[in-house]
Amino acid sequence: MRGREVFDRIPEEVCRELESIVGPEYVSTDPVICQGNTGFGFGHEVYWFQGMIQPPSAIVMPKATQEVARIVKLCNRYGIPFTPTSTHALSMSDPIFRQDVIMIDLQRMKKWEIDEKNMCFIVEPAVIAAMVSAEANKRGLYYIICGGGGVVSAASNQYQHGWGHFNYRATPYGYRRVNGTEWVSPEGDVYRLGSLSVGDDSWYWGEGVGMNFNGVLNGQTAWCGSMGIVTKVSFKLYPFQPEPLEPEGIGPDTAVALPPRVRYYNITFTSHESMLKAIEEIAETDIANIVNVVPPFWRAMSKCRGDREFKADFWEAWNATAPEEATQVNILRVLLIGRTSLKQLEYEERVLMDIVGECGGTVRRTRQSDEATFRYANTPDMWMMTGVFAGTNAGWEGVECVRVQNELFRDRLGALPFKNDWLDQKKTMPWFLMWDRGRTRYTELHCQPDARQIDPEDPGFNPGVVQGLVPWVVSEGPYVCVKTGCTDAFAGLVGSITEVSPAYHHYADWLRTFKKEFDPKGVSGTAWPNQIDAILQQMPMALTEESRQIIKQAEAGPWLGNPE
Repeated sequence: MRGREVFDRIPEEVCRELESIVGPEYVSTDPVICQGNTGFGFGHEVYWFQGMIQPPSAIVMPKATQEVARIVKLCNRYGIPFTPTSTHALSMSDPIFRQDVIMIDLQRMKKWEIDEKNMCFIVEPAVIAAMVSAEANKRGLYYIICGGGGVVSAASNQYQHGWGHFNYRATPYGYRRVNGTEWVSPEGDVYRLGSLSVGDDSWYWGEGVGMNFNGVLNGQTAWCGSMGIVTKVSFKLYPFQPEPLEPEGIGPDTAVALPPRVRYYNITFTSHESMLKAIEEIAETDIANIVNVVPPFWRAMSKCRGDREFKADFWEAWNATAPEEATQVNILRVLLIGRTSLKQLEYEERVLMDIVGECGGTVRRTRQSDEATFRYANTPDMWMMTGVFAGTNAGWEGVECVRVQNELFRDRLGALPFKNDWLDQKKTMPWFLMWDRGRTRYTELHCQPDARQIDPEDPGFNPGVVQGLVPWVVSEGPYVCVKTGCTDAFAGLVGSITEVSPAYHHYADWLRTFKKEFDPKGVSGTAWPNQIDAILQQMPMALTEESRQIIKQAEAGPWLGNPE
């Protein structure tokens, strides 16, 4: 066993059985090692700083599906909870509230293969998205890499949203890109889903008509380890272009040089309305692969290139920017790809230039390299300004619905009496990205407090900032989504599924029904999807009365087909 052997939170006989499954060197109960493997990833600000995350009682590292299945059966036999992880990209997959949890670390499961002919990639959990993207690009294909970073597990990302900038042309719904899945159930049985159910050579086609069990695993925000463990996934790739993306730079200053058939355009417009008009025209002409709106402070953020010294420069410039000036910044970033030929790129460029001219836009000088689309090497920059990247919510819907939601969030954030405790967004519109060839928008609603003020162990800790932040994160997302009808994509991540469920036909009842059916002993995962409820028990006012009322109003209807 690695490190010190400590059995105060787990029976020794269980650890010996774990050693017999994976080998002694891949099991540890050392408190230092267990503590060092927790508290990372998205949601850190809520889960870690609020004391929800606990170190596991043991860490075990299987290398194959059958080892995972044996470990899960062992946990069921002893009634010991387990939680899986691979790249630590989501902090809510860590042990929550309990210290008797076995962490099943899948980082040894890193096999992969690519089927160029049938345009699909087969991965185990430890294969990261940036590697999948790089290998696909080498073969003239591309992968929907997650905007939150290239270090996420490509397998789990197919079930945990699975979104990215390339969803402008490819479906944004990750489960629709899944062909076959190997799944260890919460009781330790191994199932082969989708096309894989008919044989090992069938990874390349999706499931047929009718019900698809992948939906039980996926839903909208997946299960964070509470519905067993996916150990292998096959998912779709899409046509790109044949030229290689040459890397340049070192470490966080890494980028790739764009080949001749791939080109970015940064375009400024004199008004928000003219930019939206250009977006509509781009959609109608069916050109482009990415259409991305750049908020003013994101533009400044992108310049830091992983350099912590830039932080002071950012604040000096941003603090000197008046709200009137910030709201006049309208930047559209468009990516064109000549998938079939250079002539295609040239044609799309001519169409784009015509649209820009008609809408009064100006094409800015654009560096033809990228650190934010194909590998996401610049993801740490999102945390650079304050040390926190707190998402109040994210979601997608029709263009008009998201526009109304964005305006509502902008106005409410701008009116907060304690907004100066956070990065002041100066009444600019939230970030949004076009999907489905311009038919829908994906948007994120951000708030960024100073990490030093919300970390209880930091000398600069300010309880008042926490008391403002937690109710905002827990309540504001559900409020603006329920009020406008926009999809609530962070329910369960930073918002309470239990509380918001009545606004969406009580879907939490279905979650609990599936959970009870497949995990009767309740050992898979530790708290999902009810962990935010624990915060509300300790801080009932975190869910504001305003949010409670809008949820009740939605629950009462009228819904389509329900005239009452």
